[in-house]
Amino acid sequence: MRFYKDTRQIEYYLEKYNVLEMFEDPEKYRSCFLMAEIRKRENVDYAKVGDYLFFMLEGRLKVYSNLSNGKKLLLYFCRNFEIMGDLEFLQIKDHYVTVEAIQRTTCLVLDIHGKREQLLKDTAFLKALLYQVSEKLAKSSSNVAINMLWPVENRLSSYIRYLAQEDGKTGRRYFEENLTETAEALGTSYRQLQRVLKFLCTKEILAKHNGRYEILDEQELTALSGDIYM
Repeated sequence: MRFYKDTRQIEYYLEKYNVLEMFEDPEKYRSCFLMAEIRKRENVDYAKVGDYLFFMLEGRLKVYSNLSNGKKLLLYFCRNFEIMGDLEFLQIKDHYVTVEAIQRTTCLVLDIHGKREQLLKDTAFLKALLYQVSEKLAKSSSNVAINMLWPVENRLSSYIRYLAQEDGKTGRRYFEENLTETAEALGTSYRQLQRVLKFLCTKEILAKHNGRYEILDEQELTALSGDIYM
């Protein structure tokens, strides 16, 4: 992750997303913002980054829960403006997640060093934070329900639709995620995942090329997706 200071860019995003309206005294924080860029495939542990709050602006992230058996379970995706590092800010100790950038992601970053107590007394900020936490809870609850109640072929179809990347030269979309991690995220076995991928290829919905899967039939993949992961 790369941090940098670009005043013009910071002011543009502060205005575009009305970020300063989240604070009772916004001018106290205007000079405390930085920019950050998270590279594609990069993992971020907000608890280890330092005293920062991240405001996701552009890009896509996926968030996993780290289980005690060493596996990961998909919680939710981030695709719009979201606050990241909120639970770490609230110092919730038993919250262990991995955040991975699906594509290059741009964030506003608020340096909160020495400002935690001040922010905890800011009712406007706490209201914005509560809204963000409740949205994440709703998304993670929905995704856990999908993992419990939908067949693997529906879950995988939904997952592929969201994570497939477009080839800049051909315009075709490909799914090229690590299959072991995909099986863990979807709460299924690697063997079952392979069976479903083979089924989707047999139905000519996907085609395997050099270790990645091309989407041949977006319409049929969408029909199989059911309740899309959030």
